[in-house]
Amino acid sequence: MTKNHVQIRFDKLASDYAANYEHPTTIFGFEKKRRMELLLEYAQQLKPQFTLDVGCGPGIVLSKLRGRLPDSNFVGVDLSNLMLREAQANNSSFFPLVQSDVEELPFADNVFDLIYALGVVDYLEKLHQFFKTIQRILRPGGYFVFTYPNGDCIKRTLRASLRSYQVRLVRSTSGVFSVPINGATIKRLVADCDFEPFRRHFITYGNGLVSFPWSVAISRKMEECLNENLVSRYLAWSCLCIVRKKRT
Repeated sequence: MTKNHVQIRFDKLASDYAANYEHPTTIFGFEKKRRMELLLEYAQQLKPQFTLDVGCGPGIVLSKLRGRLPDSNFVGVDLSNLMLREAQANNSSFFPLVQSDVEELPFADNVFDLIYALGVVDYLEKLHQFFKTIQRILRPGGYFVFTYPNGDCIKRTLRASLRSYQVRLVRSTSGVFSVPINGATIKRLVADCDFEPFRRHFITYGNGLVSFPWSVAISRKMEECLNENLVSRYLAWSCLCIVRKKRT
């Protein structure tokens, strides 16, 4: 998987991507909506002055957050120019939109109070470099919110095995898939890049293979019952993580 493949994929998805946030019809669409809900909830508590959306896509999350935090300043970044066009079309309020490789963000040190990356880290080639970049441009005491596909999830392991077999069967090397990440890798990245763990929230308890009409209701109920339970680490399809840059 290369950046070019990722850019091409999201260019193709740009015109329809916003619908996943507003009217999700599958458990995967629900995941986008749920992570947005959690971000909005936490951001209102943090009340950042300067916020960066990494991988802003069609700008739906930016628009919702702007409505909740009218006194904050926002910047959106995405690799796909077509996504940025959608973001511009979906937002009446002006804020800068920047086309950039997110592993090499073009911002000065210690600029943002809050940076979030929803559905981004699973497509990156240089994850450690990305975390170091976020740490550099985040102010001391600032927060970084990100999601990742839970590599400890039993259902993800099964699905990844099936997908790997399918790719080998058709001899395809150009597929663009999100790459699951296990909790130990996240813990190591957080420590190596001088972040402090703040909060972790497991989300999306779908079956991971097929979405049924009742999948969303079951997912919400399981999240409610299991989020503080260790078993959630092995059942949840994804995780929303909040870390804080150390003040010294």
